[in-house]
Amino acid sequence: MEDVVTGIDGLLKYVSENGETDATMLASNLKVSENTIQEWSLVLERAKLVRIAYKMGRMYVGPATVSVSIDNQDAKKGGNVVRYEKMTPAEMENLAGVKSSIMKDQLAVQEKEVDNIAPKIKELREYIQEVQKGFKDRSAELNKYLAELNALKDESAKSFSGVSSYKQQVDKLMEELSKSSGMADGGKSAVGDIDDVSGNVEAIIADMRAKGAALRGSSENVLSEFDAKASEQRKQLVQFSSSARQEAKKIDELVSIAENMLAEYRKRVNSYKHEFDSLLAKSSRERAVFLDKTAKAKKSVDRAYDLAGKKAGELDALIAREQGGLARLTELDRGIKDLKQSIEGMSAERDAIKKEIGELNDSLDGISKGRGGNIMQERKDVSEAEEKVKKVGARIKGLGSGSRSVGKKIDGITKKR
Repeated sequence: MEDVVTGIDGLLKYVSENGETDATMLASNLKVSENTIQEWSLVLERAKLVRIAYKMGRMYVGPATVSVSIDNQDAKKGGNVVRYEKMTPAEMENLAGVKSSIMKDQLAVQEKEVDNIAPKIKELREYIQEVQKGFKDRSAELNKYLAELNALKDESAKSFSGVSSYKQQVDKLMEELSKSSGMADGGKSAVGDIDDVSGNVEAIIADMRAKGAALRGSSENVLSEFDAKASEQRKQLVQFSSSARQEAKKIDELVSIAENMLAEYRKRVNSYKHEFDSLLAKSSRERAVFLDKTAKAKKSVDRAYDLAGKKAGELDALIAREQGGLARLTELDRGIKDLKQSIEGMSAERDAIKKEIGELNDSLDGISKGRGGNIMQERKDVSEAEEKVKKVGARIKGLGSGSRSVGKKIDGITKKR
């Protein structure tokens, strides 16, 4: 109904300039429906501002006896303002009453629109409060969850470090075992060296025996020679022979001792070789078992290490996702606060519009009662009321648009939740 007052001015202007015109032509020129022309015409006829006639079943609208024209200066500005100076006080009062009635109807519609918006504003406010409360609870819960995740991440990193250290120890042990795999061959070489020493001792003993035999043979030859040559030297030779025998005896004793020592040495060497062979065989078996177990343990550690690395990566990704989700919720909270501000602004605007509608109704009541024949004052009051009603209509439209916009944003928040 926001163009009704202007449309009525346009209708008065047209019939004043063109005379009696049928409803179809008026609708075409004023760009409204014929039903609208009929409604306006009936209102104006009751106010005795136009005259309606029916010819051949068609409705014609013409000017009343009064001459009504349009202010050219106002027309240039795009307005359809009637030149009120050409109207009688009674006609002006009638027109003011018509416009006042139309505007009051329009204000009633606008007030109803404002009242219809009120429950929506209330609903939006309650929903935003609910969302904020839910967000507040959820935010605390998420912060706690995030703290637990970070603690789990630290624990996982510590455990992973322990696995890594253990893996390094196992790798080092395997390396040392591999390096010591030649120890048995070294032991065998040592036993071979002992055999060589034993052989050398036997050679020394054989040499000593040969020297002792040679010395005995030499002493006997000397005795015979000395017996044959000179008896005077026999005593010396006997002494020499006795001394040689003693030396030979000593050599024999030494040989006997050496043989006993060699026998004992061989016995010990044989015992050592037997024990070493047993120990070597046992060591080889145990080393093989230990190497096998260590290799299996290493494989297990490697698998645990790889799994720990994978799990640590997955945990980092999970925490990153949760932190991103919390950032999005924080952004959402800011959006909710902005919406709450918008709703409070809409509520304040609604109250202000309601107040202005009440003031306009009071003003229109005064206009409908007339201004005591003061046409210019009545004209001024009607024009001001028209402008205010239009502005109120624009504000109501803006309020409705804002309500729909907030509703859409809340729907978007609902989807995000």
